[in-house]
Amino acid sequence: MASPALSVLDWNAEVRTRLRTRLDEHRLRLACIVGYTNFTADPEHGDIPHREMQIRHVQDLADMAAALGGNLVRVFTGYQSPHSTPHAQWNITVDALRECARS
Repeated sequence: MASPALSVLDWNAEVRTRLRTRLDEHRLRLACIVGYTNFTADPEHGDIPHREMQIRHVQDLADMAAALGGNLVRVFTGYQSPHSTPHAQWNITVDALRECARS
């Protein structure tokens, strides 16, 4: 069985509109969009805008959820990394989630 995954790369505005129409036709509501993010990834390469890419992904997921009639995006926050302290990872995650919420 195929996974009911929606890729932000594959599901453009036109395709989302068609899916929203189908949901409405069947009287279904979108409960949640799930995002697989990792705000604590790769801290040893600070020159790569990994955090910004993760935040942008959440923004795209929020746009997708809104287009489908939803208002909830669940994200995975991050894995522990041996390259920074737990406190630093906590702060990175909290700051990133705050940035996602502002968008």
